[in-house]
Amino acid sequence: MMMMMYGDTADELYINAWWQMPNIWQQEGSRNGMVYTVPYPTILTLHNPLARVVFNPVRDANPFFHLAEVVWMFAGSNDVRFVEQFNKRYREYADEETDIVWGAYGSRWQNKHRGARGDQIQEVINILHSDPQSRQAVISMWDPYADLGTGHNDRPCNTQIMFRVVNDKLDMLVTNRSNDLVWGALGANVVHFTYLQEVIAQQIGVPLGTYRVVTNNLHFYPNMPRGEEHMKNSVFFDPELYPPTIPVLAEGEAWADLKADCRDYVMNAPSERTKWFTELAEPMMTAYLNKKYRQDIILELPDCDWKKAALDWMGRRSTPRQ
Repeated sequence: MMMMMYGDTADELYINAWWQMPNIWQQEGSRNGMVYTVPYPTILTLHNPLARVVFNPVRDANPFFHLAEVVWMFAGSNDVRFVEQFNKRYREYADEETDIVWGAYGSRWQNKHRGARGDQIQEVINILHSDPQSRQAVISMWDPYADLGTGHNDRPCNTQIMFRVVNDKLDMLVTNRSNDLVWGALGANVVHFTYLQEVIAQQIGVPLGTYRVVTNNLHFYPNMPRGEEHMKNSVFFDPELYPPTIPVLAEGEAWADLKADCRDYVMNAPSERTKWFTELAEPMMTAYLNKKYRQDIILELPDCDWKKAALDWMGRRSTPRQ
C-alpha cells in the first residue's frame, strides 16, 4: 500500500498533504518523542518545482533560512556556524563539542566522505550532458561506512537522488527514510532539492520536469498546528504573479561559478560571479543578518516569490498573532 500526494505548487502540495493525513495517520514513537505518522510509504509529487515557496501563514516558513541553507549546501559545507546564524536549532544537529553536521547534504553532494571521487553534482551534469537517456545519474547521500550503526547526531534522512530526462524535461526522484512534513519535506527540503534540480536542468539545457519524493516514514509532531488550522488559513498564490524571476544560473553561468560564490560567502570572502547570488541570495542574507530584518533591502529586490515571502514573514513579526 502507498499514499500518493500531489500539487502544482509547494503550497498546494502542503495543504493536500494535510487533507489526506488525518484519514490514515497513527501514533508512533521516535527519538524525538511521539509523532503522527503515515503507516506506509508516501510519494509526494510537485508538478512545478519552480513554485517551491510555501506561503501558508500558519506554516510561517522562514525564507531567509531556506535560502541561506541552499547557499550553505551549494558551498559544500558541513560547518554549522554559518547556517545556525539563520536557525539556532541547527546547532542540535552538530556532533557534541564540534561544529560538524555529519550528514550535511551539501558536503555529501560534493563527496566529502569515504570513497569520494569528486563533485557528484558535476558528475551528474557530465553524465546527462553526454547521454540524456542515462539511468545512472544518481547522487548518494547515505554512506553505509559513515552512517550505518554510527552514533552521530545527524545522519542523512534523504538517502539518494535520481535524475531522469523524460519528454525532454528533467525529472528528479528523492528517496527518503524518514521525513517530517512541516519542517522537512515541505519546508526546507523542497527548496534546496528543487534548486539542485534547477542547477542540473540548466546545465544540461532542458526545462524542469517533475519533483518527487518517496518517503518511508512521513510524519509530524503533536505540537504542530493541525490540518484544520492550515487549511482554514490557506491561500494559494498564483506562481505567475510571484514567479522565480531570477534563475539559479543565467545564460553563460556554470555550476562552478555558483559553487564558488556560495563557498566564498560561507568562508566570509564574498564574490560576485552569478546573478542569482548577487541579486537575490546575498541581499536576502544581508537583510536578515542585520538583525533588524532590513525591509529597505528586501524592497529593492526584483518582484518575485522570495520577495513576497520575505515581506510576508517580516510582516507577521510586526503584527502579534491572534
